[in-house]
Amino acid sequence: MLVMPFYEWYQISGDDEFFINRVLPIMKEISLFYEDFLTEYNDDGTFMFIPSYSPENTPKISSELQNKGWQPSQASINATMDVAAAKELYTTLIATCQELGIEQENIPKWTEMLSKMPDYLINEEGALKEWIHPNLDDEYNHRHISHLYPVWPGHEVNPEETPEWFEASKVALEMRGRENYSAHGVVHCALVAARQKNAERVVDNLKLLLQDGNYVHSSLVTSHNPNRDIYNVDANCSLPTLVIEMLAYTTPGLIELLPALPSEISKGQITGIRRGAKL
Repeated sequence: MLVMPFYEWYQISGDDEFFINRVLPIMKEISLFYEDFLTEYNDDGTFMFIPSYSPENTPKISSELQNKGWQPSQASINATMDVAAAKELYTTLIATCQELGIEQENIPKWTEMLSKMPDYLINEEGALKEWIHPNLDDEYNHRHISHLYPVWPGHEVNPEETPEWFEASKVALEMRGRENYSAHGVVHCALVAARQKNAERVVDNLKLLLQDGNYVHSSLVTSHNPNRDIYNVDANCSLPTLVIEMLAYTTPGLIELLPALPSEISKGQITGIRRGAKL
């Protein structure tokens, strides 16, 4: 969710007025959108996100269902990323407004909205599904891993609170293909691997990006595709985040040091990670 970096600034700065005056109004507008948008329901009474989009990927549809008129489409149903972003919004709104003692009249409505979000699904291979629907099958060979949003950059799926989904997210990452080997996909895989504490997978992706894939121009700007094809700064902008995620994982009340440190890095130092934080 694009508003989350602003919320994270509030978290590290402790600036209540910034949240109340700048972040909260945006979040409330997003909530109003969901109230208007979520008007269809699954059989169990949870919201049905329709149309729903898992960036640039298309679910597989069985031939049997296609014979009945189903058609593969990027505009689909219950993309896991869409649901994760909505859950993140309401979880954040409720917790922060309770903490600050504000918006008491809206918290029950937001709590009800959150209670109607569909649970994530795990497919027959044990992987976290990209679409929360029994008839939409995963397309593994794709550069995006948007359905792993609740692992990174979100925090919802983690080993302590949601171990079953966390293990399923590991399977989903392991089964993912490269498609066109986009640099952003390579780094995205590494970022999720860091959250999964999988240092070996982090190294595999770093070696592909910085060594084997020939992504780096002489200017040190990266390319979108291997062999320096398409001048592009996606990887440049995300590499600092990856390094930090390898060295420290933080949520309110928790700092975990060296969660995904590769064995190849035996010593070193980093500065500036705390910058801007209210301690």
